[in-house]
Amino acid sequence: METTLLFESFMVFYLLEVLCLIAVAVWYYKEPKQEIRTVEQPVNNGPTAAQALAMHKMAEKLRREQGLK
Repeated sequence: METTLLFESFMVFYLLEVLCLIAVAVWYYKEPKQEIRTVEQPVNNGPTAAQALAMHKMAEKLRREQGLK
C-alpha cells in the first residue's frame, strides 16, 4: 500500500515539474525578440565650435586691420 502511494506521489510531483518546465520554456520562446539597433554617427557638415570661434577672431582681426588702413 505504501509503495504504491509513494510511487503515485512521485509521479504526480514529476508530472507537475515537467509541466512547469514546459510552461517556462513556452513563455521564454514567446517573448518578443529585441532588435539590435546601431546608432549612426552624425555627419559633420560644418566647422566645429572651436573652428567657428577661430574664424570669428580672424574676421575681427581683419576688420580692425582694414579699418586702420
